[in-house]
Amino acid sequence: SLDQSSSGGFRDPILGTILLTTIGIAIAVPIGVATAVWLTEYGRPAPLARAVESGVEIVAGTPSIVLAIFGLLIFQQTFMGLFSVFGRSFITAGVMMSLVAIPMVIGATREALMAIPRHVREASYALGKDKATTIRRVLLPSARSGIATGATLGMGRIAGDTAIVVILL
Repeated sequence: SLDQSSSGGFRDPILGTILLTTIGIAIAVPIGVATAVWLTEYGRPAPLARAVESGVEIVAGTPSIVLAIFGLLIFQQTFMGLFSVFGRSFITAGVMMSLVAIPMVIGATREALMAIPRHVREASYALGKDKATTIRRVLLPSARSGIATGATLGMGRIAGDTAIVVILL
């Protein structure tokens, strides 16, 4: 007879959701913040910046089922075998779910960076700091609440989208 004590219940889906959300947001936040900083503070070359902005908008509007099919096509290939165990992996699903969260992290971070007054940047430059130091020591700490907002929205979207996980796993 089948042992009912080790199957069913709500613990496994909750743990899976937490694990998937953690993996997805751990990938999405660094990529999203770096992309937002590059788009807001550098944005050069301009054609590449426009292409990245368009790509972010396209991914933001793509249904999760399309991302799931994309994940199946890319990550289930033989050369990607190190990411999967017996064809199923939380890492693969987490990478695909990070695509769902990245546009939200980028959008919230860009808005937070653009809300910082220009004179704050100029004051940092006047004190002899270069652009990279200004970004790291002045802008990112000032934009922390916007980054947290984007990460929270991304976590909510990852936790809410289950269709991609059903197909990938």
